Amino acid sequence: MKSSSLKKWLFRGMVASVFALILLIGFMLNPSLSYAKHSTIEGVEVYHDQSLDPALKDIIKASKARIKASVLYSDQLKFQVCLKDGSIYPHAIESILGDDVIRSFSNINVVQAETDPTHQYLTWRGHVFRYDQFLAHVMVHNLQFQHHGLWDSNPLGGYPEWKWEGYADYVVLGLKYELTELCEAYTATPDDPFTFVKLREEEGSLKLHIRFLILTKYCLDTKNLTYQEFMEKEMDEGKLWEEIFEHIK
Repeated sequence: MKSSSLKKWLFRGMVASVFALILLIGFMLNPSLSYAKHSTIEGVEVYHDQSLDPALKDIIKASKARIKASVLYSDQLKFQVCLKDGSIYPHAIESILGDDVIRSFSNINVVQAETDPTHQYLTWRGHVFRYDQFLAHVMVHNLQFQHHGLWDSNPLGGYPEWKWEGYADYVVLGLKYELTELCEAYTATPDDPFTFVKLREEEGSLKLHIRFLILTKYCLDTKNLTYQEFMEKEMDEGKLWEEIFEHIK
């Protein structure tokens, strides 16, 4: 009797857990349920509670223009942006997936950082990011998710972080800056991976991400690897880093 009763409780617990997981996934993939308003800007679905700042249209337009250079770009993907302006959704996503400037998954991008009054910058952990730069960055992750699919996208895909993040920064920044310029900015910044590296036009990123960008740009531009070759080829990050600085001497 005891064994039979235990099995019943385990089965009920398992069913309840699966049901809770389904509800959680349903909540995450349907931000419209948590927002009072919905607008479409430049083909991007924007969920919000307050009236939209007119500047947001230019931000989204600039972000989309940046990512069109990617070999992964497709007009078929419908981007979604969820603003942090009163809804519980950004806070719920943060509690589930963790803190970030903009948390990205599937084709959904959830703003978690604070937005300045001009809607030009995002502030996160004391760092200030250009809004259009970072929104473009997470949109590239949306493209990667579309290209690889759920099981082959990070974190499930298991690609090295420097490749996954480096490619997003490559599309957004790497096509604009020369390798030597990036290396000079990197080496001129204090040796802390979370120091902010400033580039031209108020752009930049954490030093760790600039390292990822340099590695990726070298592979794609100098070694002429395709995106697929780059993602699949096994490479020693340390040796590759040394090779880059030998190359630019």
